[in-house]
Amino acid sequence: MRMPVTAAQTVGPFFSIGLNGRLAPPPRPPQPLMTGCIRDGDGAPVRDAVLEVWTLANPHAVHFQRTATNDGGVFAWALGEDSTALLELTGCWTVLLFLRGLLRPLLTRVYLPSHLPPAHDLVWSRIPLARRATLIAQEIPSAVPAYRWDIHLQSTLDGSAETAFFDCASAE
Repeated sequence: MRMPVTAAQTVGPFFSIGLNGRLAPPPRPPQPLMTGCIRDGDGAPVRDAVLEVWTLANPHAVHFQRTATNDGGVFAWALGEDSTALLELTGCWTVLLFLRGLLRPLLTRVYLPSHLPPAHDLVWSRIPLARRATLIAQEIPSAVPAYRWDIHLQSTLDGSAETAFFDCASAE
């Protein structure tokens, strides 16, 4: 007997239909940017993921972007012309990750090495020390600010650590 396909199994290929025209344009130099690759548990790139990224633009507004991975699993988003000022408010970007096979998005954060939170930060202090490095982007030598942050959905045989994700359902 053949089982019917569920929504979770079909969501991946249909992202492009629902998002047509709703993705941020790819960042163009000399814009400051964040780039990276999403990899699954086998280390293979995830080519049909969507990331929603936000941070505070000021105490009353949010800086929001939506971007998708390409066939190589690579994503990029513009940090904004005044990314340093944005980081002074929150210190990080919050990221929701949507991809095939998941009924709910994954929630995580990315920090820059120059803007790590203090040890007593409510969220940062709950992340095990060994997992914090998975949330820190690495600076790419460039004339404008550029960073690389790879997302690993699971630990792989080569030792790549799974990115730390947050469980919103169990938040206290």
